[in-house]
Amino acid sequence: MKLILIFLFLLSFSIFANAKTISSTKVGGEWNNPKTWVKGIVPTENDNAIIKGKVVIKQADTVHKITIQKKAKLVVDNTEKTSFLVETIVKISGKLQIIDVGHLRIWEDIKKTKTGEIDNRAVIEVGK
Repeated sequence: MKLILIFLFLLSFSIFANAKTISSTKVGGEWNNPKTWVKGIVPTENDNAIIKGKVVIKQADTVHKITIQKKAKLVVDNTEKTSFLVETIVKISGKLQIIDVGHLRIWEDIKKTKTGEIDNRAVIEVGK
């Protein structure tokens, strides 16, 4: 049993040790387009994304954490009725917009500052 616990601890540590913080460009673009992201790296399920421009999500994907900076915008517009999964939205200082048949799933928490705005015209699910 002790060996299993050690293995699980090391596995969880290795997953979070590989998490990167990836920022969008100030111009932004579609989530899955490498040109939207500094150094051309699209965030994955283990990464933390910082939104600095207007970033639009149009298909299913997963990311660990998101921060939306002031004057930035994250638009969830899943036209194919798929969901975008975020473990935690760390801070919304800009705008989070869910439109059309957009579906945003958040496992843990949403934190909004005084300048932050949430425009929900579709579905936001919070909790596992």
